[in-house]
Amino acid sequence: MKRSHWLASVGESGCAAQPEDILRQPKDQALTPPAAFRVIIPRPAIFTYQISRTLRMGQLLEFISNHPLLALGVVSAGLAVVFNELKLKGQSVGSLSTAEAVQLINGGAVVLDIRDSDAFAQSHMIDAENVTPEALAGHKALKKNKNVLLVCDNGSKSSRALAVLKKEGLQNVFILKGGVSAWQQDNLPLEGNA
Repeated sequence: MKRSHWLASVGESGCAAQPEDILRQPKDQALTPPAAFRVIIPRPAIFTYQISRTLRMGQLLEFISNHPLLALGVVSAGLAVVFNELKLKGQSVGSLSTAEAVQLINGGAVVLDIRDSDAFAQSHMIDAENVTPEALAGHKALKKNKNVLLVCDNGSKSSRALAVLKKEGLQNVFILKGGVSAWQQDNLPLEGNA
């Protein structure tokens, strides 16, 4: 800092320092502002935050040690929520709405109806094949790597079959969300005896 900046500073006696007083200081001595200009810097806020955070952590550990069943219940509830969300995410990966299913069928997908033969004979989607869930893994459409749409009454049976096929590594298998019931509710064409 230049010496001229301190010309108006207040000296030890409270009077304005004269320029010659400042110039008389030895050149090797560092210029420091007079005591009236010194600022006391409070402890940084980060240290206060860390101390209060440490205290809160201690209180949390004390609470857990005093109420282990309550803490276990909270942890269990959190794990149940996470597990349920992962399960729902896994099920919805291959689920298609009726509009998406129509696009997939128009793209050349094979429709496999895994309901029993009586329900299939009564009504089924056009060009659908009736296959039992046990014979599903060896079906020719799955071996040719074609897109496959699994259909059942309401989507529950086909979602279980989808999980089995996904475990075997098949990625081109989808299910109709809501099954034939959703297809019928959207007034899409069915064929059969009904």
